[in-house]
Amino acid sequence: MFTKNKNDIFILLLSIILLLTTALSSSAHRRDHRFLPNYSRHPSPEYIRLLSAYSPKENGTSSPEEKYFGQRVERLDSKSRGGSKRRIRTVGVVLNNGLSMPLVGFGTWQLEGNSTVKKSTIKKALEAGYRLLDTAYLYRTETAIGEALSETFTSKKLTREDVFVTTKVWPTFFSRVRVLQSIGDSLKKLQLSYVDLVLLHFPTGFREGAEDWPVFTGNRSVIPHSWKRNAFLESWQALEEAVQRNLTRSIGVSNFNRRQMRTLLRQAKVKPVLNQVQETKGHNLNCFDCF
Repeated sequence: MFTKNKNDIFILLLSIILLLTTALSSSAHRRDHRFLPNYSRHPSPEYIRLLSAYSPKENGTSSPEEKYFGQRVERLDSKSRGGSKRRIRTVGVVLNNGLSMPLVGFGTWQLEGNSTVKKSTIKKALEAGYRLLDTAYLYRTETAIGEALSETFTSKKLTREDVFVTTKVWPTFFSRVRVLQSIGDSLKKLQLSYVDLVLLHFPTGFREGAEDWPVFTGNRSVIPHSWKRNAFLESWQALEEAVQRNLTRSIGVSNFNRRQMRTLLRQAKVKPVLNQVQETKGHNLNCFDCF
C-alpha cells in the first residue's frame, strides 16, 4: 500500500513539474511574441532566403532581430473587412531590423488608367487580400494609393498597421537634401506619416532638376549627378536620417550589384533590409553583376 501511494505521489510530482515547465515555456513564448506585434502565431523554424545582410554579435548573445531574422510569420488583420467576421491572414518574413514584410505584394508600376481607375484598382487589391503596396516616385501612383488608403482607413476596413507601403527615391533626388525632400513629397501624396520601406531606386544618381531622364544632347546618354565613385553613400546617409526622424521604418536599395552592396554594407550605420531586383524573362538574378 505504501509503495502504491509512493508511486502515486511520484506521478503527481512529475505532473506538477511538467505543468510548471509548460507554463514557464508559454510565458517565455509570450514575451518573445510581443516582439512581433499583431502576429497570430510564433515564427516557424522555416527560413526564407533573402538578399539581406545581418551579422550576429561576436559575444554569442542573440538579440530579437537575430533570433527571428529570415523566419516566416503570420498576421491577422486588425479589422474585419466591411463588417465581415473574416480577416485576411498574411504570411510575411522578418527583416534584419526585426520588422516584418509580407511575402506577396501588389506592384503599381505601369498601372494604367486615370486617377479614379488607379484608386479603384488599389482598393480592389486590398479587398482581395494584398497587404503590401509597392510604389515609387516614377510610377506616378502614390497619389492614387494615398486616396485609396485614406478611404480604406476611414471606413475602418483596415488600419494603418495592416498595410505595408514601399516607395522609392528616384535618381534625380540623389543629394542628401533632395532625398529627404523626395520622401516628404511621397508622404504627402500617400497621406501617411511614415512609410514602411524606402528604397534607393538605382545606385547611380542623375542630374537634379525637373527632368526624370536628363540626357546629353549628342549621344542621349543620361547625365549623372556626380562622376564620383560610390556617390550613393551620401544618399544612404539621408535614408538613415529618415529612419531617425521616423519618416520610414526600414530602408533598402534597388538594382544594386554585388560590389555596390559590399561597399554599402561596410559604410552603412543602418543596414539595408533588402535589395529589390527585377526577375522576369530576359532579366533575372543572373544579371546581378550586370549593372
